[in-house]
Amino acid sequence: MGVVDHLDQNVGAYRIAIRSKKWWWPLFSFLPDAAVNAWLLYRMSPAHSHLPLDQLGFKRSVAMVYLRLLQVQQSVPKPITPTPKQRQNVAVDVRLSGVGHHLESMPKQRRRSHCDKKVNLSYKAYYVPLHRKCSADLHA
Repeated sequence: MGVVDHLDQNVGAYRIAIRSKKWWWPLFSFLPDAAVNAWLLYRMSPAHSHLPLDQLGFKRSVAMVYLRLLQVQQSVPKPITPTPKQRQNVAVDVRLSGVGHHLESMPKQRRRSHCDKKVNLSYKAYYVPLHRKCSADLHA
């Protein structure tokens, strides 16, 4: 038997039985199965005599190591940034100044960030698209 036959035989022993319609899923599900080669090297190493593991136990220990590494990386707190809907594009001083707050039509429609509607009106002082209903929210 060749090397490929041994790999197929050992992979078939504990194949991951998850099916998906995604084209890339078999590529990722084959990676733990291909760890059989690492298990064969582990069996030949002197560490095997101290902690003997079968193929399933070896795959489980490798998966647990990667899960612990992932858990440590995710435990780092991320900075809190406002979502695009919470961000203001115009400075507070300009918004609340009261100068140039006359609606004028824009050449093209743009999407309003707070209510997700397409509008073609904006204030003269700053180029923020909005409609009449959202005008009070912007100046509050």
